[in-house]
Amino acid sequence: MSPREEEVFRFLGAGLMNKQIAYELGIGEATVKALVSTVLRKTGTCTRSQLALVCHGISLAEELTKARAAMIDRNPPPLCLPAQVVESDAPGLLAAGVAQIEAAAG
Repeated sequence: MSPREEEVFRFLGAGLMNKQIAYELGIGEATVKALVSTVLRKTGTCTRSQLALVCHGISLAEELTKARAAMIDRNPPPLCLPAQVVESDAPGLLAAGVAQIEAAAG
């Protein structure tokens, strides 16, 4: 990356918006926008959030693996409906589902 791209990279890592970066560097927002696009491309990231993670030395692949593991560990209990509801028509099924959701909420 060029020195200017590295500056933009650091400001993005700090969470600054384009307007703030433009002010800090004394350049136009359109220039910042172009630099942000270049930095995203050069770092192989798609979003500012991903770029911020990379800026702080956090591996996107590791974070994805952790997120997937957390989903597997979470393993929510299945939705259990009373037998009479399962045998009934769709409106009864909907009403039972709503009642179960309301009961779980509180």
